[in-house]
Amino acid sequence: MAKGKNNRLDFKSNAIKAAKDFGYGDDVVKKIRAAKTDGEIDRIMKAARKEKFG
Repeated sequence: MAKGKNNRLDFKSNAIKAAKDFGYGDDVVKKIRAAKTDGEIDRIMKAARKEKFG
């Protein structure tokens, strides 16, 4: 596996764990799983954080 792809999988796994830990909900986890880039994951996490914490 290429190093870049492995890093992306680690980032995605960490984002999914964080989303669950923060209680963002199943819809956010599904969006993260479907995301193709780190940028998408970042955007999803920022939007979820803003919605939950203001």
